Amino acid sequence: MADGEGFVVRVRGLPWSCSSDEVQRFFSECKIANNGTSIHFTYTREGRPSGEAFVEFESEEDLKIAVKKDRETMGHRYVEVFKSNNVEMDWVLKHTGPNCPDTAGDGLVRLRGLPFGCSKEEIVQFFADGRYGDGGSSFQSTTGHCVHMRGLPYRATETDIYNFFSPLNPVRVHVEIGPDGRVTGEADVEFATHEDAVAAMSKDKANMQHRYVELFLNSTAGGGSGGYGGNQSSYGHGGQQMSSGYSGGYSSQSSMGGYGDYSNQGGMGSSYYGGGSRGSMGMNGLNSSMGGGWGM
Repeated sequence: MADGEGFVVRVRGLPWSCSSDEVQRFFSECKIANNGTSIHFTYTREGRPSGEAFVEFESEEDLKIAVKKDRETMGHRYVEVFKSNNVEMDWVLKHTGPNCPDTAGDGLVRLRGLPFGCSKEEIVQFFADGRYGDGGSSFQSTTGHCVHMRGLPYRATETDIYNFFSPLNPVRVHVEIGPDGRVTGEADVEFATHEDAVAAMSKDKANMQHRYVELFLNSTAGGGSGGYGGNQSSYGHGGQQMSSGYSGGYSSQSSMGGYGDYSNQGGMGSSYYGGGSRGSMGMNGLNSSMGGGWGM
């Protein structure tokens, strides 16, 4: 082994409460350097144990024995053990932990539990989701009957979106592009009629490829002015009543299988996708200001 590399292993997957004594017992067949004291735990910037540690041994033979402990268990957890060196150990110990100047205000977060096939684009999209509603969309509808999509796979094409809504036939699909030139995972889909836009909402939370897609209605019966700047739409999920238009909490709890509260309690001012079950939106449209209902 080259000079300066030392006889070091990196241990990963330690229990959060792991102590030096437990590490010594785990490596009881090896001689840890400096009378068993060369055990270096690493910590997060918040000062919590990271579940990792570096351990220095006295000889090459001890190192070989230590590496064979890979995937053995400590308590109820299996532990990974792999070769390291002094250079890596020193760098990690200097650049981690609550007192590290490098991590102060650096704006970094650590992600854990990502899907194995996760890509950089999907991480970008993950952090972009939820920003909609702050004036970020410039889409202007020509029919006034739109559905906004959120959570699209970054590879999704306009054709994929048309197929997603089949057998309905959208008039136009607008895939959002961010200021960096990349897709944002959102799109606006325009329909010819209010009824088509309402029917499209039945696909809310349906999957496109490996992701489920959220839908938000932006349409009013007889409405003809589009865009996302007016008071006709809301992309929240609360189902709160608005003076005009419809909020976005989808519900199928109405007693006749319709889309929500079309009762005379609010006429067209009530929430079309309300969360309650006050209205009976059946095929006969009882007490409805619209006449016929939109049954499933």
